[in-house]
Amino acid sequence: MNDDRVCPETDAMFKVHDKVVAEADSNREEALQVTVRLLVPSGQIGCIIGKGGQIVQTIRSDTASQIRTLKDNHVPAYALSNDELVQISGEPSNVRTALFQIAARLHDNPSRSQHLLSS
Repeated sequence: MNDDRVCPETDAMFKVHDKVVAEADSNREEALQVTVRLLVPSGQIGCIIGKGGQIVQTIRSDTASQIRTLKDNHVPAYALSNDELVQISGEPSNVRTALFQIAARLHDNPSRSQHLLSS
């Protein structure tokens, strides 16, 4: 894969990031904390959580963000049956950093179906 190509997950993260930054900039005084939610295929959630939650704990510590997976009743109707909802909350710059770390992990650990499609 060519390095200058962006995978769909990373492209989506950049779009979310741009929206978060734009909203935070327009409401600087009110935007002390933002929340972002993203759908992650169940087959990739492990690369974010890690064994015993070690990876997500490291991302939380590194970014001073709250990161959690939300239960089924929070998952939007348009989600696929194998999607999980991840929520990131915190100061805009911290959420941005957490999004980049998560996007990098998703990019480096494609789901089995994505791996088969790229072959």
